[in-house]
Amino acid sequence: MFPLSVGKPVDINDLLMKLKDNQLILRSLVLCLMLSSVNLNLGAQAREGEIYRQAAGVKSLIFRGRMAPEYKFGYNGHCYAEKKEFTLGSVMYNERLYENVLLNVDACADLLLVRSTMAMSTVRDYVDYALIGSDRYVNLNYNGRCQGAPEGFCKELCSGAGLTFYSKVSKKISTDEGYHNGKDIGYEDPDYSEYLSTPSGNVKVLRYFRFKERFYLVRDGKAVQILNRRSFLKQFDRHLASKKNH
Repeated sequence: MFPLSVGKPVDINDLLMKLKDNQLILRSLVLCLMLSSVNLNLGAQAREGEIYRQAAGVKSLIFRGRMAPEYKFGYNGHCYAEKKEFTLGSVMYNERLYENVLLNVDACADLLLVRSTMAMSTVRDYVDYALIGSDRYVNLNYNGRCQGAPEGFCKELCSGAGLTFYSKVSKKISTDEGYHNGKDIGYEDPDYSEYLSTPSGNVKVLRYFRFKERFYLVRDGKAVQILNRRSFLKQFDRHLASKKNH
């Protein structure tokens, strides 16, 4: 509203000028409010980003992979090399050491997994080794350092005198109607279930993660699969003979 004197003739030009001036003022106010809102939003986003960076730090780099494989069907056993629970550890990833991260090995997909709010897959070729609890898992194919090595991650069992002994656990999804608790899945599962309850009734669980463990001896940059005690002793004797010659 614009104050006008009662009984006094209204100057139309003066009124139009006042309207024009007030429209400019209103537009300026609206523009200021819009800019303030944008600045506030940008400020809030910046603060949120900073909080995330402070919380995650450089660890955010290792969580940029794909989501971990999901096995959306009824099965017995599990896909992990040892146990289902993720364990605090460290990993040398892309030539950088990441510590205090939750880790596990998917022995079916041959992937090292990391967990924050969800499980993520790391890029295998970037993983040198991982310490999961007291266990050391090594990518023997990292940067082509070992000939004849299997894909995935091998658990270091012992090392000395130029020899390193590894075990490699593999899991494969198999299907049949047999009972496979124990050796076939790699452990005794107290929750092993032959049947799965569904709205239409009980359904036989046919799939399970078949467990297989192989052993490897690494010497002079070459991995040799150890099939039995005789094979191990043969490789050990060769190693001792090469040492004597040098």
